[in-house]
Amino acid sequence: MSFPCPYCRKSVPNGAVRCPRCTSIIQTQQEASDRVFSARVGFVLLVIIVLAFYYCGKHFESEQSRSADQKRYKPTAARIERHSDSEQSSSTDVISTSQPAAPIRELTVTVTIDGEDALKIRDGRLWFEHISAMRHVIPQDILLNGAPWEPSWDGRVSSFYADFQPPLAPFKGSNVSVTHVSGRSTVRVDLPSDANDQTLTVGIADYPVGSDENVILIKW
Repeated sequence: MSFPCPYCRKSVPNGAVRCPRCTSIIQTQQEASDRVFSARVGFVLLVIIVLAFYYCGKHFESEQSRSADQKRYKPTAARIERHSDSEQSSSTDVISTSQPAAPIRELTVTVTIDGEDALKIRDGRLWFEHISAMRHVIPQDILLNGAPWEPSWDGRVSSFYADFQPPLAPFKGSNVSVTHVSGRSTVRVDLPSDANDQTLTVGIADYPVGSDENVILIKW
């Protein structure tokens, strides 16, 4: 750092007391020290200002870069989401083209009988027929593989039940067995054949006083 000599205008260092050219005394030792100190303070301040501008610029560049990355990330996330939807769609397609469940070949019927009734099954449909006098109560508390069923009645014949999931397997070509698992009633079985149009008939008779719950297991 320097300043011009007031006499000859030659550049003089801040700490000089005499001008190196004209040898004039241009400042006292204290003034020289103050001038050097001021020059150093000014230099330090200049460095601080330069560094401040430098780091502000770096921060601005970092924010700009982060904003650009976020903009790039959003479409990437959208692509990932679309890819996930595609995978779910593919999974659905695989499930939809899988083999259907095997048809039912075992059926447990629970029913409360008062008098005599017949359980009939044909072509995947099940129904009851009331055989005894109408003073006897129609079949009650019916369970089909544990699921309750309350049929409507048209005289002595109930409505059909065909909502088995999966559906009942056909009887033709199968060995059909009927087991009276529990109950005091008498059970009579007429197995399916071509003569009766592949109809299974299970007659259940309960003539003692009152009604009784019966469990019938059918396998084929």
